[in-house]
Amino acid sequence: MGINKTSKLIYLSYISLEVYTNFRILPNDTMELSWYIVSSFNLESLSIVRENIIFGMKFQDILMIAGICILMFIIVLIYYISVRDKEQLNITNRIADNINDAVIITDRTTKIIYANYAFEKITGYKKEEVLGLKTNYFKSDKQSPEFYKEMWKNIIQNGYWQGELWDKKKDGMLYPKKIKYLCNL
Repeated sequence: MGINKTSKLIYLSYISLEVYTNFRILPNDTMELSWYIVSSFNLESLSIVRENIIFGMKFQDILMIAGICILMFIIVLIYYISVRDKEQLNITNRIADNINDAVIITDRTTKIIYANYAFEKITGYKKEEVLGLKTNYFKSDKQSPEFYKEMWKNIIQNGYWQGELWDKKKDGMLYPKKIKYLCNL
């Protein structure tokens, strides 16, 4: 029985393998063959590590691409949220414009930032005339200062007030109105 002593082992580059064989002939003319494979791996010999290259790109380039991807994700997210909010605002405006009750929206300082068509019909003021005016511009002075103090105390504490008060139209005529104040302080 012959033994082939020239064995070849193909291995990947950067990984060094050494092959050792050991054989002995047993008393019954059979052969016992043992193979020992010893490998050594040097991380520094990899060009990917030595040159900071991953997928053919330098590490700094990968970081820059990742940063750009994150930035683009944030921009798309902000755009999506703003489009969604604009759609909700358009729906709210259409509802407010098509109801028969007067609706005004103010900022935190009670300056009017929105008035619907019913407000124009009831008060005689055009929307453009009242934008930027404070709500006390329409005050009739039929209510006492204590009434307004109590009203604003409720609005600030509860975020809500409902009641009746007198206001002034564009032509100076006084009129009673039922009012609901909703406040988001």
